[in-house]
Amino acid sequence: MIRTFTTAVHLGSDLSSTEAMAADAALGAWATICGKAERALHAELSKGRTWTGDLQTVFYRKFGIGATNLCHVHKDLVGKRKAAVDAAEYLVGVFADKIDAKSRQIAEKQRSADKLKKSLSKDRARVLTLEASLRRNIAEMASVVGTDKRIAKIGKALQRGRERLAKLAGAIAAAAKQLQTVEDALHQHKRKLAILEADIAVYKVRTEQPSICFGSRELFARQNHLKENGYASLEEWQVDWRASRSAQVYVEGNAVKDCGNEFVRAKVRADRTVDLEIRLPPVLAHLASGLTPTKVPYVRLTGLSFNHGHDDVLAALADLPEAMKRHGPAGVDADGKVVKPKKDMRKSAAPVTWRFMRDLDRPGRWFVSCTVHAETPEAVCDWSRGGLGVDLNVDHVAVTLADRFGNPVKTWRIPLGLYGKSTERALQMARDVAKTIAKLAKQYGVPVVSEKLDFAVKKARLTTYDGPRRARMLSSFAYSSFDAALHSACRRAGVWHSRVNPAYTSLIGLVKFARRYGLSVHLAAALSIARRGMGHSERLSSSFADDCEIAVDDRGHVALSPPARMEKSPDASPGTEKPSSDGRRHVWKRWGRLSGRVKAARAARSRASAKARDLARRLSAAAKSPARLDDGLVAVPASGRTRVRSETPSGAGGAGRRKPSCGSTRDEGRLCPPTGLSA
Repeated sequence: MIRTFTTAVHLGSDLSSTEAMAADAALGAWATICGKAERALHAELSKGRTWTGDLQTVFYRKFGIGATNLCHVHKDLVGKRKAAVDAAEYLVGVFADKIDAKSRQIAEKQRSADKLKKSLSKDRARVLTLEASLRRNIAEMASVVGTDKRIAKIGKALQRGRERLAKLAGAIAAAAKQLQTVEDALHQHKRKLAILEADIAVYKVRTEQPSICFGSRELFARQNHLKENGYASLEEWQVDWRASRSAQVYVEGNAVKDCGNEFVRAKVRADRTVDLEIRLPPVLAHLASGLTPTKVPYVRLTGLSFNHGHDDVLAALADLPEAMKRHGPAGVDADGKVVKPKKDMRKSAAPVTWRFMRDLDRPGRWFVSCTVHAETPEAVCDWSRGGLGVDLNVDHVAVTLADRFGNPVKTWRIPLGLYGKSTERALQMARDVAKTIAKLAKQYGVPVVSEKLDFAVKKARLTTYDGPRRARMLSSFAYSSFDAALHSACRRAGVWHSRVNPAYTSLIGLVKFARRYGLSVHLAAALSIARRGMGHSERLSSSFADDCEIAVDDRGHVALSPPARMEKSPDASPGTEKPSSDGRRHVWKRWGRLSGRVKAARAARSRASAKARDLARRLSAAAKSPARLDDGLVAVPASGRTRVRSETPSGAGGAGRRKPSCGSTRDEGRLCPPTGLSA
């Protein structure tokens, strides 16, 4: 397993002042050359050129560093370009989903606007008809010759006409206001759609031509607001800008070289700290603090200690041959002769890669990263003791331990609120929780099962069960960092980690496991994830042959589990879909239909709650200023539950039960006085 550990080194802590200045100056100059070479190489690759010998020769002559150094720069740049392409491809997918959702919103708003326009047109035609009728009545009343009874009849007709006209005028004014609101919203939706289409066009180009800002876009933008960012002049900002663009040196490891690296030789002290001898390219020989016995210029960093992973670094360096550990990469015997280990003894067990990064906030301070191959226990996929399902949510992680039959044994709710945290803090919190989950799996001897990384689907599901406001608290970074941390923690602990498709897990758990085991939505989701990893059935239970009663309030509930992927299709009959050619269909087909009905039930519940809150406000206003209430009784939902008819075939259990009438959902309600309303 490849792991990277970082420590900070203060160049004046364990060196003489001359050596400290030499090390700082040499690393800074080397970083400057590497930065220039990296940017020039990025420009050449963006033009369509490839990394060939001719291009290497041009860069070698231009920057004065060796071919090996240039290859290190090229590999580091290739990694950055690939990361930029991956980020652009991910954003293309995100924007495509947003464009699709926004297009549906625009179509819905457009239908509402057309409906309002049609209604307004009809009301205005009625107004014209009423006005013509009123004019005729007025003319008739002025010319009538007859009894008072005839005059009174015409007067009543005029009064009714005026009342109808006033009512229509009020309705037209309200409809016109509503139409204006809808048209304003439609305009904003179209503006947002245009912005999204422009954004996706930019990122589609970046998937082919990666865009990299060397020095960070944040620092680049600070030049537009110098005083607000603490700069007295543009020249002061330029100093930081140049330093940030040339702030690191990457030296890739090589297993066939001494100490696993051609340019960095490591030696472990008696106090278990590490000394580094950094060999410089010839162009920087004038900045070296000394020469090796083979006349290679170098600078030294001594006394390195890693707060995290120091034992792993020492273990990687301890794999070096005894001759190297005794004499170093190239030692000198008592007679002053250079002693080198034999060729076959100079191979380390694995390459050791080093990266040196300047601390831009503290002069003279550098971060040193070491990448080594750490030994980890072998993970074995064994479901005989069950599985540990993991479900990441907005502010916590739901963990459920299931036995080998898929029954819940124990549950945990581990807090993980990453919203508003800094990147470093969020990453550390995710790692701590992942380590806790890996320890639980190790303790019970079971594999860990989590969802495949599909952030858009995960956020859509959280919106359904937790609401859009809370769903927005989960960021893509938090989701991806937790997934990576969990996988890494499981590998280090020797625990098998499996990822499964998260489709319908919450719904299946909600329907099958929430009430049965008394679990919350998210704990049940974790249970269903564990069951899916173990391959258990996902068919609707026979107890739900006719109706299944599920919660549709906002308190959260469950999930579902495993994949008996296909099931026999029922005999073709009126009202059922046509069987496939092989007589089988995917078991998720039924869950897909049920998912749509659950969403409809939740939407109905939300609308009923909104109406109840609106009525409560009107009743409160009426209590302060008494007015006549049109409705004496108000229908409100009796509970947060709805009955949803399942798609289980009539022959799959529940024989003899009374079938409910057709309809995907129906709300159970009761009549209660207005004073008994609760929002």
